[in-house]
Amino acid sequence: MPSSAVRRQAFSPIAGLLALVTAAALLSSCSGSSRQAARPPAAPTSPVARPSVPCTTVLSKAPSCTLLWGTSADGVPVTDLERAIGYRLQIVYSFHGVDTGPLPTPQERAQARDGHILHIDLESRRFARAGHPAVRWSQVADGTFDRELRQSALGLAKLDQPFFVTFDHEADTPTKGRERGTAPEFVAAWRHVHALFAESGATKAIWAWTVTGYPANFARAARLYPGNDDVDWVSWDPYDTRGCLADGVGTEAAQTFEDVARPFYDWLQTAGVKAGISLAKPYLIGETGSAYDPKDPGASAAFYRSIPAGLTRLPGIRAVTLWDERASACDYRIAGVPEAESALRAAARATGQIRVYP
Repeated sequence: MPSSAVRRQAFSPIAGLLALVTAAALLSSCSGSSRQAARPPAAPTSPVARPSVPCTTVLSKAPSCTLLWGTSADGVPVTDLERAIGYRLQIVYSFHGVDTGPLPTPQERAQARDGHILHIDLESRRFARAGHPAVRWSQVADGTFDRELRQSALGLAKLDQPFFVTFDHEADTPTKGRERGTAPEFVAAWRHVHALFAESGATKAIWAWTVTGYPANFARAARLYPGNDDVDWVSWDPYDTRGCLADGVGTEAAQTFEDVARPFYDWLQTAGVKAGISLAKPYLIGETGSAYDPKDPGASAAFYRSIPAGLTRLPGIRAVTLWDERASACDYRIAGVPEAESALRAAARATGQIRVYP
C-alpha cells in the first residue's frame, strides 16, 4: 500500500502467467547475471508494443505477451471496478500478516475460482492483534511464525493455478527498517519463508520482491534483494501524489505513469545489476495510482491515459496493479470517478484487453 498511508475472457490470465514465468526462466538461463512536468500524452489507439522477450505457449496455448492488469482487494469489491471500467482485471492483491494462518480466505478462493490470479502479501506484522503490530524480521527467520506460515503455504498449495507471493512489501521504507530490523535479517526472513513454502508443496508460488521504487530508498533496496534464486518477479509501487492533501493539492506539476515508474526502472538497468538483480526478471507494478485533485479532476485521468504510452517505453513491465483505495491524505479511488473510469477504459483497450462489461 502507499508508503504515505498509515499505512468474458478471450484469453486465460492463468495460462498467460504460466507462460510469462516460463519465458522469464528461459531468459534467466541465458543471461549472466526527476520527475518531469509534461502533461501526459493521449493513449494510443493501437495495442501497446510488447516487451522484447520470447512469446511462448503453455497449457491452453495462451500467448505470453499479454499485459496483466490488477487491483487491490482491500477496498471496493473487484467486480465494482471491473464494471466501472468495463474490463477484466486479472490480478487481485491482498494483505495478510505472518500470523494469519490458513489461506486463501473464502473471498480469495472465490476470486481464484472466477479466474483471478491472487497476489498474497505476507506482512511482517501480527494481523491477529489490534493495531497489527510489527514483527522483527529476525523472528520470522528463526521460525517463530512457522506454524502459521506453514498453514498459509499448505492452503495456497491446494490452488490449481499460479499465484504471486510477496514477503513484507516496501521493506525499503525507513520506518520498516527501524521497526523490523536490518537488511540481512530481511533477506534471511524472505529466504526462510520461501523455503518453507517450497517444503509445503506450494510450488505454484511466484515470488514478487516488492519495494517502493522511490529514489530516496534505492540504496536500501539494493541491500534488501534476497537473490535471483529466491525472486521470480521484481516489483515496485510508483504513485502520482500530486493530489495528496498533505502535500498541498495541485501545487506540483502533473505526472505521467512513465514519470513515476521510470526512475526505478532505470535503476534496475544500472545499479540494480551491480546489486545482483538479474535483467531477465519480469517487472510488476505492484501498486500505482494518481491521487484525486478536486481542483483538477482531469489530472488523474491524464495519468491513467498515459499508462499505455509509458509501457511502450518501459517494455520490461509485464503487469500493472491499480491501487483503488483512499490512503490517509491521498484519495486513489477510481470507481465512482467518471474521469478516471473513462481513462482506464481507454488504457485497457489500448493495451489489448478484452471488454467484458457493457
